[in-house]
Amino acid sequence: MNKINSWLSDENIQKIKNWHEQGKSKQDIAQEIGIKLQTLNKWCKNYTVFAEIFNSDACTKIKRHNLSKKITQKKNKVMRFNAEKYMLGAMKNLEDKIKNGDVASAVEYSLLKRALGYNYLEERTEYTEKTGEKTIITRKHAPPDTTAQMIWLKNHKPEIWNEKKPNSENLFEIKINLITPECDENGN
Repeated sequence: MNKINSWLSDENIQKIKNWHEQGKSKQDIAQEIGIKLQTLNKWCKNYTVFAEIFNSDACTKIKRHNLSKKITQKKNKVMRFNAEKYMLGAMKNLEDKIKNGDVASAVEYSLLKRALGYNYLEERTEYTEKTGEKTIITRKHAPPDTTAQMIWLKNHKPEIWNEKKPNSENLFEIKINLITPECDENGN
């Protein structure tokens, strides 16, 4: 009975509310309090203050929001994985073409690598009087290049990424609009 009395204070009730709003389960909250889940369930039946905490709409809204965030994060992770999977597949296809002697594919592969960014090893040799010649290998990263990205996109998705050229009708309208009101019919 002493345990329940200490947890009925406003400060401790607020602690329990906060834990519940953070998404902690009843089991976790019971452990925080230092009681069994069955005891916490009894408290919820016998004391409305506890029942209100675990049945409040605000708590369920926060839980739904947290769940929604987790689902969105998983979707983003899956989408990122699929994009990487696509790009790895494209690079593998280009590597196969390069092995068959297709020079254009070698250039395309290099462009794709530059567009995505890549890691590489840099090797340099240093000489010191004590140890003599020493080879140092450093892992480096070449960041993605926006120009290479635009070239890749314009060539692989031209319907979306190529700039539109004005048709002859638009050019005619532009010429007419450039003639000022002081000009006669011949443009003089």
